[in-house]
Amino acid sequence: MHHRKLGPYGSGQEGGVEVKAVIIVLPLLLSSPQAFAEAVEVAVPDILRDPKPFLGRMIRIAGLRCANEPKGLFACGTEQDGQLVRVESLALDFRTSAEVRRKLSASCRTPLAAVPPPCKFDAEFKPLNVRAGPPDTRLSKKTVFIKVQRMNLF
Repeated sequence: MHHRKLGPYGSGQEGGVEVKAVIIVLPLLLSSPQAFAEAVEVAVPDILRDPKPFLGRMIRIAGLRCANEPKGLFACGTEQDGQLVRVESLALDFRTSAEVRRKLSASCRTPLAAVPPPCKFDAEFKPLNVRAGPPDTRLSKKTVFIKVQRMNLF
């Protein structure tokens, strides 16, 4: 692949910026504004009561236990009043820090039910699919499942 350097006014002068830098940045500039929308803080009882109003909206839930599960999912969850919220994602958002990624790969590589205390994070995500499941037979608790494309942990 040939890269031509551009001068200060787009000419082919030496000492300019390579075109490939512009190509890398351009998709970020053309991304949907919703991709960088401000997340709305949501309380766990609101999700448990009715998760459907949050579909397609960027939301933030504080203090979720998170795991890099063996089956390749990133899962976060919390329990309140005998009910569970479980968020599943196949990927982490690019804004998730390297420190959080390292922690997930080392300390938090376990099923969500066995996650240790240091694996607690705040999470931002856009629910794509939600469903309330019957009580988990092992835990006999109602569970709200939330599927997301990717989530940001911090």
